[in-house]
Amino acid sequence: MSRLFCWCCWIDIPSVCAIVLTRAKPKTHYNALAERYDRLKAQYDEVSTAISDNEARYEQMGRFITALKDQEGVITEFDDALWCSLVEKIVVKSKEDVTVVFKDGTEMKAE
Repeated sequence: MSRLFCWCCWIDIPSVCAIVLTRAKPKTHYNALAERYDRLKAQYDEVSTAISDNEARYEQMGRFITALKDQEGVITEFDDALWCSLVEKIVVKSKEDVTVVFKDGTEMKAE
């Protein structure tokens, strides 16, 4: 079997290719690790956000339960403090399209 040499410097071409491929593997390995890191970081961020949202919702529910416990008897008239502890906002797009957004994220269309 004959060996291949560069015409200008007489370097053994298969040896040079082997060296280049050996040096290319760490970069390929790095790229695979970087992609894995990015994927896992995105999952971590998503889970962290969900945990934060749940903690905030738990805190809001606690405040609402405290407000309900502070009420005496049955609620028979409008209570501004209770309303403010429940409702985040009311979205009015038209006379027929009104949505109440509660602090826990629940949305209800008014009828």
